Amino acid sequence: KEGFISGLADGLAYLHTIVIIHRDIKPQNIMIDGEGVLKYIDFGLSKEKKSLQVSKQSTQMAGTQEWMSPEKKMGKDSTTLSDVYSCGLLMFTVLTGNRPPVLQEERELAAQQLNHAACGLQNNVACLLIAQMVRFDPRHRPTASTVATSLLMGQNLSTKSTAKSPAQ
Repeated sequence: KEGFISGLADGLAYLHTIVIIHRDIKPQNIMIDGEGVLKYIDFGLSKEKKSLQVSKQSTQMAGTQEWMSPEKKMGKDSTTLSDVYSCGLLMFTVLTGNRPPVLQEERELAAQQLNHAACGLQNNVACLLIAQMVRFDPRHRPTASTVATSLLMGQNLSTKSTAKSPAQ
C-alpha cells in the first residue's frame, strides 16, 4: 500500500512539474507497468496549466463527478490542487478498500479518522496527508510535491496543519 500511495504522489508531482493538470484522476486512469511502476493514463482531459485559460469554457466540468474536487463541481477552473484533491480520494480508496463518501463533510471526517495501523502502514504520515488533500478549500491542501516529499521522508512537511486550535 505504501508503495502505491507514494507512486500516486510521485507521479502527480511529476505531472505538475511539467505543468500538466490531469483533471480526471480516478482508479480507471491508473496503470501499473511491467516493472511495477505506477502510471497515470488517459490524458484526454488533461491540460497544460497555461492553456486552461483559453479552453476553460468548453471543459470546465470535464472529469468524473465522483472523483472531482468541490471547486470543479462548482464550475471553477481546474488547478493542480484540484488534482491533489482527487488523488487524496484515490489514496483513501487504496488504504480503506472503500469508495470515498459522497458528501464533502463525510469525506473530510472519514479521512481524518484514517488510522495507519488499521490501514497496514508503518506510520501515520499518509493518513495525515490524505486528510489535508481532501479539504474543501484548495488553499488548505498541500501541493503534490509536498505530499510526495513528505511520504519519502516519512514526515508531514505540509504547513497546512490538520489540527484545530482550541479557539476553533
